[in-house]
Amino acid sequence: MRAFIFALPLVFGACYLNERGISSTYYNDCKAYYDAAGIYHEGCELNIIEFSDAKKLVNAKKTAVQQELERANQERAKDEAAIDKLEEDFQKEEEQAKKEPQEPKN
Repeated sequence: MRAFIFALPLVFGACYLNERGISSTYYNDCKAYYDAAGIYHEGCELNIIEFSDAKKLVNAKKTAVQQELERANQERAKDEAAIDKLEEDFQKEEEQAKKEPQEPKN
């Protein structure tokens, strides 16, 4: 446990938080330039963790959860429809049994 506590600052000691994410450098080194057609480009060094990528993962996870909830709601609606049909059939059978004369048991 002590080794983990002492190793923790060494592992995260070289990580910095900048505008685009978590990087091994303190400053966000981006070089901006225009190409021959006059289009603006910005070339940046890659970060260890990009905030834009993290947002995409969170949104993808939310979408997956929403799809699972939608599927579960559809299954529940099917189950409720089946239960309603069974209840209707049971009520019809009871009504028919009341209308028909019952045979005496010997």
